[in-house]
Amino acid sequence: MANAEHVELLKNDVVKWNIWRANNLEMLPNLYGTDLYGANLRQADLSQANLSRADLSGADLSRAFLAKTVFAMQDLTTLQHLEAIRHRAPSFIYLPTVTLPRMSAELATFLRGTGQSEYLIEALIGTELPLGNITIKLFLSFAEADQALFQGLHHHLSLLERAGGIVLTYEAVSASAHEAWQSNVQAALEETHLLVILVSAPFLASPHVWQQILEPALKHQEEQGMVLVPVILRSVAWQDGLLGSLQPLPALGKPVSEWADHDAAFLDIVKGLRQTVRELHTRLMAEAARKRARDLLLARLIQTRTELAEKHTALDTQDSAVQQAASAFQEAEKRLQEARQTLEAETRKSQELQDTLSTLEGARTALHTQLQEIDAAPGNEEG
Repeated sequence: MANAEHVELLKNDVVKWNIWRANNLEMLPNLYGTDLYGANLRQADLSQANLSRADLSGADLSRAFLAKTVFAMQDLTTLQHLEAIRHRAPSFIYLPTVTLPRMSAELATFLRGTGQSEYLIEALIGTELPLGNITIKLFLSFAEADQALFQGLHHHLSLLERAGGIVLTYEAVSASAHEAWQSNVQAALEETHLLVILVSAPFLASPHVWQQILEPALKHQEEQGMVLVPVILRSVAWQDGLLGSLQPLPALGKPVSEWADHDAAFLDIVKGLRQTVRELHTRLMAEAARKRARDLLLARLIQTRTELAEKHTALDTQDSAVQQAASAFQEAEKRLQEARQTLEAETRKSQELQDTLSTLEGARTALHTQLQEIDAAPGNEEG
């Protein structure tokens, strides 16, 4: 059920609603099932709001803010100014239960803003995009103290990058420029398919590594399928704790610093990463193919729902026209019955007059005959 306080505040004053939102960032507005028919929601902050089952028919969302906003089990065909909505982050639209209007540039803008795939959007437009290739994004993190070993590995990885197998980005753990480093790492972790950490005592000794890289990365690995590979640069007890379950490189976890030939160690690492990239690419392409196939089916479902809604509207209109025609017919039938009754009454009157006229004509004829008889009687001849 919707929160009555939230509903009243939003309906009464969008400015006060936005101030309340800014002062209560932890609150998640519950507008489930709310009647917002024709509501003026211009510039309203609807981020993280639950709009499931809300009646948004004719509502004006121009310049409203969406981010992680929930739409489900509702009709969005008459939502106003879809193209003017501002998206701070993707939103959740349970498309199998939502009715959308016919595809248009405005709807495409809205769907992109909510984070829908190009496969889905183009399919709604009428074009089936072919499955695109995925290039593995590899992020490499290391300690500033290991700059020399990093450079050696980077030279070997550049060959894999030049071959088009990966897109390589990297960042040294920096204590002096921590804020900038943290921002870069967070952005990288959001997009990275393969995270390679160069493990050494200086690297593991940094609290920033654990807080900003390893713990988030392990969470991403579990929830989103990102792959984390530790590359052991120097001898350190890396097996203790969170990293112990991971498969290290070089082979058998022998530190690079203990190899007589560092280039041989780097070559072994690249071979292992190439195999990981190949397996990861195969998995991601299979997932992309499944998502594409689902999006194509979903587009057909959305189009069917839209057409069904249009037919229902047309049927309602037709039913209304039939009802009006039936009412008009009933009224005409009533008037026809009244006219028929009037006709019958007038016909009876006419017949009565005709009968009277016939009677009078008979009487007139009889009188005329009598008059002629009197005139013809003896003694009535003229002199």
